[in-house]
Amino acid sequence: PTDNFGRAAGNEFAIGTGLWTDPDVDRAAGLRGVVSMYKALNGMSPGKLIMRSAVWETLMQGSQFRSSFGNAVGSIPMNPEQVRAYLVANDLPPVVVNDAQFAGQYLLPADKILVVPPAGSGLGATYWGPTLASGDPAFSALGADAPGAVIGLIKSEGVNSNLRAQADALVAPALANPNQTMVVKVK
Repeated sequence: PTDNFGRAAGNEFAIGTGLWTDPDVDRAAGLRGVVSMYKALNGMSPGKLIMRSAVWETLMQGSQFRSSFGNAVGSIPMNPEQVRAYLVANDLPPVVVNDAQFAGQYLLPADKILVVPPAGSGLGATYWGPTLASGDPAFSALGADAPGAVIGLIKSEGVNSNLRAQADALVAPALANPNQTMVVKVK
């Protein structure tokens, strides 16, 4: 099962113009509909459309791109930069292709896009917190940019004396506004 991280059920849907498995479905029109819905819900334009390369390849296979770029026969692969320029010219946010994996599993599904806000929108933040070592006088804070990070020099005495640096930090990401994201099934 997947976690929606508190996102409203209405922020997860199938694209309204038809799934991209049909090459004749107008990809740009579908994405413009998604952007309009995003603006209505959030009062701002989305910052990025994030997708796996499998989704990006399906987007580029739309017949609208072939006819726009003089490749109606479909034998010449579409140039990704031409497709990106076409999308930007249609007032759509930039596409980010992300095939990242963790423990052998893709982080993004192969049939959906993730619509996210621009940076600094209040989607979430990373918080630093004090660690047990931060109360030890041998440790000092690294500064205002990393209030939960501390470092200390530890010296051992004796025949095999040495000096070592030890660092400690506590960092936690937090999602503050999950409804600033959308998950859209496109294939």
